[in-house]
Amino acid sequence: MILADSSFLIAFFDEADSQHEKAVKDMKKIEESSLDILVSEHVLGETATVLLYHAGLDSAKAFVEYAQENFIIDPADGEYRLATTTIFINQQWQLSYIDASVVFLAKFLRSDVICYDEKILKEINRK
Repeated sequence: MILADSSFLIAFFDEADSQHEKAVKDMKKIEESSLDILVSEHVLGETATVLLYHAGLDSAKAFVEYAQENFIIDPADGEYRLATTTIFINQQWQLSYIDASVVFLAKFLRSDVICYDEKILKEINRK
């Protein structure tokens, strides 16, 4: 299983994104490895919203439909919110709350992450 951040998902679903070709190659590697893709409920919403504003309603709808059929979607519960809040408050990189939720899940699940945001990756690797 691999945890996906919105930076990767937006790049994959928005053909105009500067990292679209990289995301297509990375998705191909994930599919060839038969890895399940985990997406948090927060990342699902963030990705759909950014796609709506940058690529249009059809792109956002296509992403949500694809996500529902192809990804494992992790809901945010009480402990999840508390841990995300703790990471958000104690961070060093100006991460959004949603980015902090990705950091939490990556650390909690000890999961590989597909992410193009260096701040998130630095926070995941911070001790």
